[in-house]
Amino acid sequence: MAGFISNEEIQMYGCKSLQLLLEKVSDVLLAEFVETGDHMAILNSIKQFQDNEDTVLHALRAILPLTGLGKAQPDISAKKI
Repeated sequence: MAGFISNEEIQMYGCKSLQLLLEKVSDVLLAEFVETGDHMAILNSIKQFQDNEDTVLHALRAILPLTGLGKAQPDISAKKI
């Protein structure tokens, strides 16, 4: 994701992929992901594309497993009004 910081579509798909991976790894690997600063790619994606709701939503979903809420994740599906 860091190599394509200006490509919004790649950032969105990268966040989707990271979400799936981070939901399945152990807490030790989640801690390592944060300690090494790898999570900054997700935060940078939010900052870079803050005006695009879909990209921000997928980035926040990718960050959620890092919050320590465990493996059971709440449903934060985007609902269009």
